[in-house]
Amino acid sequence: MGDLKRMKFYYRLAFQKEIKDHHELLGNLKKDESPQGYFRLAFYYEKYDITKMIENYQIAGQKGIPQAFYNLGKYYQYIDKKEYEMKKYYLLAYKLGFKVAMRSLCEYKETLLKLEIEHCKNLYLKSHSKKDLSKLIYIYQNESNYPEMIKYLNLLIQQKDTEAMKKMAWYYQYISPDYEKMLEYYLMAARSGDIDGYYQLGLYNEYQTDRVGKVERMKNFYLNCIRKGHVWSMVNLGLFYRYVENNFKRAEKYLKMAEDNGKEGWLRHLSTEYWDEKEYNREEYDSY
Repeated sequence: MGDLKRMKFYYRLAFQKEIKDHHELLGNLKKDESPQGYFRLAFYYEKYDITKMIENYQIAGQKGIPQAFYNLGKYYQYIDKKEYEMKKYYLLAYKLGFKVAMRSLCEYKETLLKLEIEHCKNLYLKSHSKKDLSKLIYIYQNESNYPEMIKYLNLLIQQKDTEAMKKMAWYYQYISPDYEKMLEYYLMAARSGDIDGYYQLGLYNEYQTDRVGKVERMKNFYLNCIRKGHVWSMVNLGLFYRYVENNFKRAEKYLKMAEDNGKEGWLRHLSTEYWDEKEYNREEYDSY
């Protein structure tokens, strides 16, 4: 029994000493109003009072200590899990020259991206829906992971998805230039009912510097779209006739057609004198 009493006595003594030490430490920390003083006080409060910890880290950060903001970023990333606050404090730390903060933010985003990709994969494996697969393709495209993007595009193309066909054509137009493959996928989309495939080919041929043979192809692609009521093809063909070939009659035909289909203002590209002298004849301009 004597040993038990002595043990309790020493435990109580140690506890009282610890409390006394804490009070002395806290008193000394509160006396120090330097930026480092506020930082050390916030560090002390990490164990005892989160509200005061945040308050003192904010003061230390405002007084020029970037690690104070960085520590708040870590708190909101790992403890309180508030993404907006985490980003705010990491960026404040970075602006004060604490480069590690940006690395932490990048690592966080990279982790989120990996989790999002895995989440999308799991969704697709469960649902096999076009929506989930399209989101996965979008992620891979943004990350320039084109082999994975193409793999999943092919799955959608097998389902006759015209947006996937156009995305594949875009890849062969801009990322890995291959005219024949680009043509193949844009035509595939157009023949599957998406007239935008013809429109994209019209644009492609219009802006080629080597114009040999391109002009007639461009016109044919735009005309295919116009027959389906594609208004921007009317505008583009009208402007081509106006500014490239200076054919005012044909320019008037397609720009007026665009106006009749809701795209107002394009007739300003025709001279006032020319337009005033002409009278629109629907029967004439509606014929091809």
